Amino acid sequence: MAPAAQAFVTRVRPLLVAGTWAIVVLDVVAVGLVAVGRLPAPPTGPSGGAWIFVLLTTIYGVVGARIVTRDGRNRVGWVLWTQPTLIALSGAGVGYAQLSVDRFAGSLPATAALAWAGGWSLVLFILLTALVIPLLFPTGGLPSPRWRPVAAVVTTGIVLTMAGFMFPDVPVLPGIPNPSGSTAPTPC
Repeated sequence: MAPAAQAFVTRVRPLLVAGTWAIVVLDVVAVGLVAVGRLPAPPTGPSGGAWIFVLLTTIYGVVGARIVTRDGRNRVGWVLWTQPTLIALSGAGVGYAQLSVDRFAGSLPATAALAWAGGWSLVLFILLTALVIPLLFPTGGLPSPRWRPVAAVVTTGIVLTMAGFMFPDVPVLPGIPNPSGSTAPTPC
């Protein structure tokens, strides 16, 4: 690496590390606010089960940030580091939308968008946890080139599943229409 590039990396690296950990802390705080009741829990969540999300957010965030800050090329670290943001988006987004519907008749800004993002982010969290992490663990890469078709099937499955959850013409929560729902053409 050129000396100028090395000097730039040396100066920027502490900022990137601090930013990585700051995002984890913000995710844990957001999920913690949902757990202690400062934001309403999503309506489908089990009573008292919000603490498991705080635990998952903390574990995934700390492990992911630790891996990312030590080896930025390990894909498992990036997936683990992304997971707490998906949990926080799910809990806080759906909680905000539920608050908007319950207390303000859905008039708060971005109610539909946050309910929509909160709904699909939990699905993406589950898919990444169940399919991607086992495929890339522990090295951050596929076990061998023969696993590429499996990775292609997993990627295609995730994309199609997410499209199915993001774009149907059904309400994201009772009283909140899907902002990206496509309306089916009416028969002639």
